[in-house]
Amino acid sequence: MEKPIKYVFYAIEGYGEVEYDITGEELKNLWKICAQYSEYLSFSFMRYHDTIAFEKELEAFRVSDMDVISRCMKHSGYYNWYLRLSVEERAKFLQNELKFYRVCPELLALLSQIADGIFKFMDGEYPNPEDPTFYRADGSVFLHSIIHEGEVYLCPREDEDVSSILSNPLWQVFKNPYIRE
Repeated sequence: MEKPIKYVFYAIEGYGEVEYDITGEELKNLWKICAQYSEYLSFSFMRYHDTIAFEKELEAFRVSDMDVISRCMKHSGYYNWYLRLSVEERAKFLQNELKFYRVCPELLALLSQIADGIFKFMDGEYPNPEDPTFYRADGSVFLHSIIHEGEVYLCPREDEDVSSILSNPLWQVFKNPYIRE
């Protein structure tokens, strides 16, 4: 079995001389492909602003099924940290800081209203939910982001066609500098 390929899109090139974003039709296409292969989406809420854009509207799509959340959490970047929390702290974290949503056409339409660029999904410079992450039905990650770091990662499987996303030459194969090939 071949090792899966992971792709990355960086918001900044070099030492910050050039900035990039995924916007317009390209962003709509990204959301469409994410929805094709994903069932769930999570956002982190850092609470740098008193109110987060569209937080109430997102509630209509909120997932409360702990089996689903646990399946997704095992693949999220928060998992090892999450395991160290007490039961009470975990509940508070999932109530206030990391929320999961069901992917559907109505949610995709709402994403387009929240921000017109993927790097605007940030609760710092903008009052928006942060770090959109899409999960497949089995909880594995299809796309994850660390927006404040200027990074979006695409993790397709062999049978998932992401060629329309990768047509942008700014997507590149991710090579982890900490893993020897």
